Amino acid sequence: MAGVYERADTAGDAVLTARARVRRLLLDLTGLAASVDDQRLAGAAAGRMRVDAAQLEEALSASERRGVDGRITADDALPLVRRLQAFATALDRRGG
Repeated sequence: MAGVYERADTAGDAVLTARARVRRLLLDLTGLAASVDDQRLAGAAAGRMRVDAAQLEEALSASERRGVDGRITADDALPLVRRLQAFATALDRRGG
């Protein structure tokens, strides 16, 4: 997968897409406003499901930093996207 990101030069886009999905699922779960920051969103979600708030917040924060500036290599994007997708799968009641 990292090779696909690299060839398409879309590593940052992949990170932002995964981040957007996780945030949408978290917002649906918590009922918070879309403007809520990552820390508050992760804390609220942790109270409703079995997820470590610190790990979730770190993944969201890392994805924001790396996706927005677009300066992420495919090798760095892949594990971050995988982490975000793992959170999304746990959140998505349909199983991902």
